Formats: sequence, C-alpha cells, structure tokens
Amino acid sequence: MSEFIFWGIFLLIIGIWMAFVVKYSKPRKLSKWRIAFYKDELIKCDNYSNSEKIIKYDKILNHILKDCWIKGNLWDQLKKKPTIIKDIQEIWRLHKIRNIIAHDLTWMSEVKLEIDAIKYKKELNKLLNN
Repeated sequence: MSEFIFWGIFLLIIGIWMAFVVKYSKPRKLSKWRIAFYKDELIKCDNYSNSEKIIKYDKILNHILKDCWIKGNLWDQLKKKPTIIKDIQEIWRLHKIRNIIAHDLTWMSEVKLEIDAIKYKKELNKLLNN
C-alpha cells in the first residue's frame, strides 16, 4: 500500500512540475510599465553616437527578451528564433554590426552606422508596439 502512495505522490509532483514548465516556458508579454521603460531607454539613446546607440540597442533587446523569459545572452536568445521578433534576419544583421563595433578595429562609415542605428531603433519599436 505504501508503494502506491509513493508512486501517487511522485506522479502528482511530476504533473505539477510539467504544468509549471508548460505555463512559464512560453514567452511572456511585456507589461505596459516595462514597455514604457524601454521606450524611455530608447529616447535616452538619442544623445549617443551612432556606434554607442547600436551597442545600447543591443543591450535593450537582450533585456526585452529576458523579460519575455528567453534565457541566455543575446546570441543564444536569437538562436531560439523568438516568435516575438518578426524580422529575425535583420536583427541578426544588426547584432553582427554591434559585434564588429565592440570587437573589431575595422572602421565603419558614420553614414552606415547612422542608417543601422535608425533601423535598430525601428525594429525595437516594432517589438515594443506588438
């Protein structure tokens, strides 16, 4: 009889754990407060240089995805192809630009950086307005 109780409790715990995983493994939507916070952060970036904007936008995207329960650094998050990002290829391209800025000594034209900064901000605004 005690063996049935053990297995009953064991299966109950497994069932509760699975329900918890299913409920909380789906991406969450951002609260209105968090959306407003991230939009304020985007506005603060207006005073930065274009390369600093791209780096900051990358950090903002990482935090948005973390708030949606997508774990890891931004590279890991993007590999999971989050459904909340509509144009994942453009985000990948912009993230690669950020990596060049942060890690490479290659010179990039200010015009290209400005265009990419504008695109990154546009992509983040699309993400926040969904």
